[in-house]
Amino acid sequence: MNSIKIGLIAEDQTDYEVLNIFTCKLIEESKFKFLHHFGHGCGKLKKKCAAWAKNLVDRGCNHIVVMHDLDDNKEKVLRKSIEEKIRNINCINRLILIPIFEVEAWLLSDSNALTKTFKIQNNIKDQINNPETIKDPKKHIGELVRKNCNIRYVNSIHNKKIAQEICIDELSRKCRSFKPFQDFINRCFNN
Repeated sequence: MNSIKIGLIAEDQTDYEVLNIFTCKLIEESKFKFLHHFGHGCGKLKKKCAAWAKNLVDRGCNHIVVMHDLDDNKEKVLRKSIEEKIRNINCINRLILIPIFEVEAWLLSDSNALTKTFKIQNNIKDQINNPETIKDPKKHIGELVRKNCNIRYVNSIHNKKIAQEICIDELSRKCRSFKPFQDFINRCFNN
């Protein structure tokens, strides 16, 4: 069986790395391949989204994911704006994936993953109640790590390491913004 090509448009490479690791937790790695474009921020992503989606479809991707952090945007407005940009793209499945507030909220969903990644001795579970209510999850991870193990958190280095330790069930349970991706993967591989 050939692997399914999934086109991913994301803000940066760390988003891709995290999503790739999570996808491997949902389905065998040999069954899919991501082709991608990175915006290196949200401005370029929004500007180039339609052209990049078309390019990914032209390269054989029948499934498209546009991943954009919510940041300070209104979710419905952001989703509608991105949907308008890719609505004419001819593909089987498409998904606008919006982590609340940043993808790092997903990494806060499993305190055990942080504990293992940074070898934190203290119990930090009570410092991470609802990850999607933390306005700056990247900063929150940095503060947790600095406070508990005196290491400097660097998202481009540590995000993929944390993602590898994440329990996908914890992520799904605590972060409603991740659930659409699980549903998307099910649609891609059950059709």
